[in-house]
Amino acid sequence: MNRIQDIKNILKGELVNPATGEIIEGAEIIEALEFENALKKRFQRDGLKYKKEKGIVESKVTEMLGGSFYILQYRNTVNAILEKYEKINSAFAFRFIYLCSYMNYDNILIFDSFKRSKSKYIDESDLREIMNLSRKQLIEFKKICFEDNLLEKVEVEGIPAIKVNKMVACKGKTPTYYNRYSIRVSINHIQEIYKRATAREHKQLGYLVSLLPYVNFHFSILSHNPECEYKTHLNPLSLQDICKILDYDIKNAGILLTALRKPTLNGKLVFLTVLYKDSEAFLLNPAVYNKVSSNEALKWLYELLESSEIWTNNKAKRKKGKIEVKSLKEMCISGMKIK
Repeated sequence: MNRIQDIKNILKGELVNPATGEIIEGAEIIEALEFENALKKRFQRDGLKYKKEKGIVESKVTEMLGGSFYILQYRNTVNAILEKYEKINSAFAFRFIYLCSYMNYDNILIFDSFKRSKSKYIDESDLREIMNLSRKQLIEFKKICFEDNLLEKVEVEGIPAIKVNKMVACKGKTPTYYNRYSIRVSINHIQEIYKRATAREHKQLGYLVSLLPYVNFHFSILSHNPECEYKTHLNPLSLQDICKILDYDIKNAGILLTALRKPTLNGKLVFLTVLYKDSEAFLLNPAVYNKVSSNEALKWLYELLESSEIWTNNKAKRKKGKIEVKSLKEMCISGMKIK
């Protein structure tokens, strides 16, 4: 017999509140208890529904990111770089984000065990091979990393290794100070982009790091209000806004846009242009950087991506008519229906 039925059997008459002398009908108490019980059941159902939805979203996002990712605390990362320079060193920022993709769940940098026969831990002497930089570039990169405590030299089981500062990046469960200031970074995709790029292209790729604080928490679009929860109230960044953030001459906005569109992932852009409220808006490819937190946001993101994903940056083919595209705007009009 349940608790409410037991109480029903007891409360068949009236009760008196000894403090106030108020007479309370037993039926009133039973009604209140039934309401409390219904409320608890509703909370339990809502909790299970939330967990189920969260699991579905995480599964879809993980698939979108290529199966594996780490979490970047971009506010701390950008601030750490700004402490060293008057403005963000975009080439360094991209190189650091790439290197973080090699860390394990203890934040220790490791080699892919399926590709290396030597020790799985990466030490300082291995960085030349991992980073593929010139001697001068590598010296500067290591100097910043170790002097600014982004990386730390440690020993694991008596073997020299390198640990990533958990204040800027981690894998698995994230600390509370990551909330709303973190983003998922695809391990496979960031490594693929880095390995295909030249050292000169790292600067353009690093521009995107400066834009991470502007990725909307719910709807992915680069915006002035990244914590806005209502898509109708989003205030997207314009190309001119992006120029100001990157300290780029607005007169050369077209050159910047070309540079941002240059990096690709399997033929798809990393920096995407979409149509929002009949105007141009921008977002980072969620297969590389992903901040989606709900099923609603994920569905809306799919709608935005439908035409952006197939955009290519081959002007010559478009001019020759080999690709049937009249304008970028036409390519960015959402057309995918989510069931």
